[in-house]
Amino acid sequence: MPTPNIVPVREDQIDIAAGVLARAFQLDPPMVYVWPDAASRARVLPSFMKTLVTYASMFGEPLTTADKPEAVALWLPLDDLSDTPERDRMAGIDQIPAILGAEAFTRFMHIASTAGQFHQRSAPGKHLYLSFLGVEPSRQGQGLGSALIRPMLERADAEGLPCYLDTFQPRNVPLYQKHGFKITVEEVEPNSGVRGWGFLREPRR
Repeated sequence: MPTPNIVPVREDQIDIAAGVLARAFQLDPPMVYVWPDAASRARVLPSFMKTLVTYASMFGEPLTTADKPEAVALWLPLDDLSDTPERDRMAGIDQIPAILGAEAFTRFMHIASTAGQFHQRSAPGKHLYLSFLGVEPSRQGQGLGSALIRPMLERADAEGLPCYLDTFQPRNVPLYQKHGFKITVEEVEPNSGVRGWGFLREPRR
């Protein structure tokens, strides 16, 4: 298939992009752990993803396919990993506990804490962070994920920056390795039993 054009997510596409990510992550192992009930998961994921797309739109670079959003990548340029409460409030990240509910939020934090440890251990310095990558289920396996990754990898190479990401989806591991990411950590989150991987890609000169 022809390589799709990749463009930034527009402000009026935030809800659409959130829907793409919600459907893409419906069966993701951490999401299944956070919301064991499939109907609840489908209902809450769009609102949860909207906060993440909004944050990336305000402070990072969300990318999608031109014409019709069918895949979304949320990139964040990070100088350090310090949490910023003001930014969280501006983007609505501070509403995630209310969106998820107490029990689901506790389970979510099990995964988030492990992912945060992966991140700190793998990329404590300045880098580009691929926080989320999702493709419409009907379009998966057609190269859209790779198309969304390439532009930022080229930027990272030009700027001499490493790129970091993590995943708890085993089938994603070969995709990231194909693009030059190397596994820096692999562990099982003890509460959920979900296996996760942290990846780092050094810039190519």
